[in-house]
Amino acid sequence: MPTTIAVRLKEFRAHLNLEQTDLAKTGKVHVQTISRYERGVQSPKLRTVELWETSYGVRPGWLLSGDGPMLHEPKDIEGEVRRLLAPLGQQERRRVLSSLLNEAGECD
Repeated sequence: MPTTIAVRLKEFRAHLNLEQTDLAKTGKVHVQTISRYERGVQSPKLRTVELWETSYGVRPGWLLSGDGPMLHEPKDIEGEVRRLLAPLGQQERRRVLSSLLNEAGECD
């Protein structure tokens, strides 16, 4: 049985460890709208999917029809980090980078 947009959206959100509020914020919709998407009551507009693509790298073709891989291949790690941090404010970017640097120090 083919998967639906609702199932793929939940899978994508779980894969990136995102909350419905994260998708609502980046997709510029209400959190209740995300819930409707995930229940299959409503489908996301292309503009919303494009915002998720920009923010998280999800491929619209995969999300809307299941074609191809879920995410775009990262071109380079620095560019990928910049893309992921872009939607955040300066203070939040600093917090995230500080946390990552602290974790990297623990791995040495």
